[in-house]
Amino acid sequence: MSLIKAIKAQLGLSVTPANNFTLDTSADNGTMKLARGNAGATTQDILTVDADGRIAQGLLPACIRLNTAAGYGSTNTKIRRFTNMVLNQGNDITYADSATLGASFTINKTGVYAVSYSDAFASSQYFGLSLNSAQLTTDIQSITVTNILKIGVTGGVGSPQTVSDTAYFTAGDVIRAHTTGVSASGPAAQFTITRVA
Repeated sequence: MSLIKAIKAQLGLSVTPANNFTLDTSADNGTMKLARGNAGATTQDILTVDADGRIAQGLLPACIRLNTAAGYGSTNTKIRRFTNMVLNQGNDITYADSATLGASFTINKTGVYAVSYSDAFASSQYFGLSLNSAQLTTDIQSITVTNILKIGVTGGVGSPQTVSDTAYFTAGDVIRAHTTGVSASGPAAQFTITRVA
């Protein structure tokens, strides 16, 4: 039996540093780090273990948060737009906003995502989340059922409601806040999408 003692160990011998990994315990305080790259020249922390044994991922989870209604696309007349970007981190989701097409959220990396959308209208209205829909000028309750991710009804008189879902999506899927195209009542519109696994 042999014993190897080291404070850094490079795993992999690729000429492309990003294809190698380095295990690093050089802090000498009970912590450890796994990083991408060659020993002494890493480029991305993958995970860390703190002195209490807790594991943290080096990459922040992808998350996009928006609020405040900004009407609808002029061509995609049932697709909500938002005014304020609260958070946009990570690369697993692409958010696009267009005056003509409305807001869209394209999944770049296959995985499980949590999505929620809140809105309020002056009267009771259908609203929800559509998935890969091509019926972007059609009220959500009338689009093809397989393209309805989640649907709800607002309470009317400016009473906000929320629809949400956690589901497995594949790269290329497009999620949209989809309604009946009526004006919002107040700034209640909010949208959040986060990769959870």
